[in-house]
Amino acid sequence: MSELLPEPVLATYVKRRRTPGWTKPAGAVSCTRGSVNVGLWGNPFRVGSQQDDGTVIADHVHAVRAYAAWLRTQPERMARAVREIASKTLMCWCAAGQPCHVQAVLIPLVNEGRLP
Repeated sequence: MSELLPEPVLATYVKRRRTPGWTKPAGAVSCTRGSVNVGLWGNPFRVGSQQDDGTVIADHVHAVRAYAAWLRTQPERMARAVREIASKTLMCWCAAGQPCHVQAVLIPLVNEGRLP
């Protein structure tokens, strides 16, 4: 008789809200960018911001791609993400239908060990 291994607990996404009565799920990790500081898991690439090379982040797709490219240069941060946010609920403000760095980059990284 073989023992069944437990299913791995994967990171999931929830949209952060300002709706009255909404509370974040217990243990959820904020992956947002504040008005002053970018949190550890926030995307530092804002739509409309100019980069060091002079390019401008044109839209959300560009911001998510820039985040993925930047994260590839941050092996310590990627390892830390796998250690600290795998199996957590990750929150971001991105509107439904918009590309989101949490859904497109962080969740594949921590759940599958890959970047887009």
